[in-house]
Amino acid sequence: MRALSTLEGIGRGLDANFNFLEIAKPYAVMLMDNNKNNSPLSSVLLGELGRQAAQAGNSAFALPRRIEETIAKLESGDLRLRVRSQETDRILRRISTLGQSGIYGVVGSAFLITATLLLIHGWTWLAVIAGAIALFWLGSMVRLIARTERIH
Repeated sequence: MRALSTLEGIGRGLDANFNFLEIAKPYAVMLMDNNKNNSPLSSVLLGELGRQAAQAGNSAFALPRRIEETIAKLESGDLRLRVRSQETDRILRRISTLGQSGIYGVVGSAFLITATLLLIHGWTWLAVIAGAIALFWLGSMVRLIARTERIH
């Protein structure tokens, strides 16, 4: 039954005038003629078709109730819906990484300005320490940006 509905959907997608029943009618007539002759193949096939039709009918009958139950669970908060998008996750990771590298740049620049001011006022050994710290932070920023660009 599912295969038949799938074929019907594919046929209608390719040709809006497609009618599966017209194509299947000669084969169905042949099967029914074989069933009159008590052919085992046709009785098994028709029995399976009947079972699947009954199952589809039961599912269709219970569907509105199940939809209402699901909506009620969503409204009461008992059911949560989570949607994940790999593209969105990738963009958010990149934004986070670039924000982090911006912070590294600000901290590195602050230490570089501090090192410059210390050097101007004659505190050479403190200026060297502040400059080393500035190079560490600015180097971390450059490595982070390079890694982000390499990944994407």
